[in-house]
Amino acid sequence: MSGEELWSCVKDLPKATDGLEALNTLKKLKKGWFKQSCLWELPYWKSLHLRNNLDVMHIEKNFFDQLIHTIMDVKKQTSDTVASRKDIAKLCKRPQLHVTKDANGKETPPKAPFALDIAQRKVLCNWVRDLKFPDGYASDLTRCVDMQSGKLHSMKSHDCHVFMERLLPIALKELLPVHVWKAVTEISLFFRDLCCSTITVRDMERLEKNIAEIICKLEKIFPPSFFNSMEHLPVHLPREARLCGPVQYRWMYPFERFLNHLKRKIGNKARVETYNKKLDDCSTQGSQPNPDLLYWETVGGRNRGKVQGLGQGDYLYYNSSSGRGEDGSSQPYEPSIFSQLEAQVEAKVAARMVEVEAKVAARLEESNRALVQEMMRNMTNFGHLFSGCNTGPSPQRRPEDDPGFGGGGTTQTPTTV
Repeated sequence: MSGEELWSCVKDLPKATDGLEALNTLKKLKKGWFKQSCLWELPYWKSLHLRNNLDVMHIEKNFFDQLIHTIMDVKKQTSDTVASRKDIAKLCKRPQLHVTKDANGKETPPKAPFALDIAQRKVLCNWVRDLKFPDGYASDLTRCVDMQSGKLHSMKSHDCHVFMERLLPIALKELLPVHVWKAVTEISLFFRDLCCSTITVRDMERLEKNIAEIICKLEKIFPPSFFNSMEHLPVHLPREARLCGPVQYRWMYPFERFLNHLKRKIGNKARVETYNKKLDDCSTQGSQPNPDLLYWETVGGRNRGKVQGLGQGDYLYYNSSSGRGEDGSSQPYEPSIFSQLEAQVEAKVAARMVEVEAKVAARLEESNRALVQEMMRNMTNFGHLFSGCNTGPSPQRRPEDDPGFGGGGTTQTPTTV
């Protein structure tokens, strides 16, 4: 849809500033829209070709998780369930996948051609466990292998990225039927071509045409419950790459790493927003916050020195004696040994830094003073040397002493032979 068509759909919707009652009325109508975004107030929003960037990293990870869990038939994570088999009986013409009932009336779904049995799953897990990668290419995938249940678990986004684009066609080549393997290989090659560091408009147009066919092939193999909004989003990725350029400049890996860096700075895991707000207030006022006192104010409330219902994570900042006394009264605030040692170490480090800086400054000043004295001494010696060369009158040469002068000196008569 174009920007004008979208604006015609949302221009009459209430905004977030119109109140909760208007928004609840819109939700009851079930039009698919919940409110009018404030971004439509921007004058250029209607004419933008791309109003948001899809997160390729998480789309690829969620697609891979759905695919590998369904193929490996992971319990409570696979999309191939009894309910999905009943949907196949209603919506699809695949009688070989319909649920059957035994003599006791128990419903048992037959084995699907896209699902691996326990022996095949263990073969795949053994293969992943024995993989060796170059240094820095991927993480250790052996930690993601569960040999007992025959499944892969706890894979990070980059692990899914490497497995989806490089390992999936090789791993499943001898385990799946040919038509299933070809469809899985095509979706793997799609993400590999999409994430190339160098792309062309012709390649993106080719991917834009191929992805619709690939999704159709997967729809012929997997149950309807396999396809949710995440399996639909790859259709839009080639167009975004054609408009915005390579994926490497738009995906979420650097932001996720930076968020991990920020999370390590949080001292209070219980109330992260309140802790960050107090840190911002301290930085705005130009004061240096005390982490122990800041944690106490955030968790313990406004009454400094008293606390009600501290969580189990307070032992890092408080002694185990903090909390309620035997008579039910609140105990005063006492920093823990960890906090006291940390403060002492910081004070000693600061004092040592001041001492080192003073020594370095004194040594530098002494070195400069010696250099200046040596330069003055050299200038004095050069002065004496030049002054010694110019002492006393210079000897005057008389014309008579010149042999070539005719008026003086001894005349030598040439001898005639």
